[in-house]
Amino acid sequence: MFRLSKVILCIVVLALVGIVSADVQTFDTSYGKVQLDVPQNYVAKEPSSTGVLQLVEPGSEKPIISVALDDVKIFGADLVQYAAMHFGEGKSYTEVQTDDGHRMLFYAFKEYGDIYSYSGIIDYTKDKGLIIDVFGRSETVAYGKILATFGEDEFLTICKSFAFVE
Repeated sequence: MFRLSKVILCIVVLALVGIVSADVQTFDTSYGKVQLDVPQNYVAKEPSSTGVLQLVEPGSEKPIISVALDDVKIFGADLVQYAAMHFGEGKSYTEVQTDDGHRMLFYAFKEYGDIYSYSGIIDYTKDKGLIIDVFGRSETVAYGKILATFGEDEFLTICKSFAFVE
């Protein structure tokens, strides 16, 4: 009986690991393949420029999660200055590491009402010559319908999962 319980427990754990890792998706960018762990299967919208990846629900055009891959030759290599150019001076952030060990500044600030903007600014300056900005909102609405909602911790987890796939 004890062995049967252990076998069942192992099967359940393996099934849960499979479910959790099924969310990691790979996308093509002009700088190579990237991965992102998103809560559901989004698709890449046709890019409007070479350094942008926008994830949408299948059949929709409204971006839910966007990724900007910005060249340090244009924006410089300082994450805090990069953020100040995009958000303004003095916004508070949390400094963390991505799952693959890159420095990241995470911003969560109130836009209006109960809606927050989230942004993970990731330092890939040494190995790719890029600063990555993974961004979205706590609530994305299109055509009067809520397409997606994210809590701060959930979006932080998405940002931390960004990585280049070799």
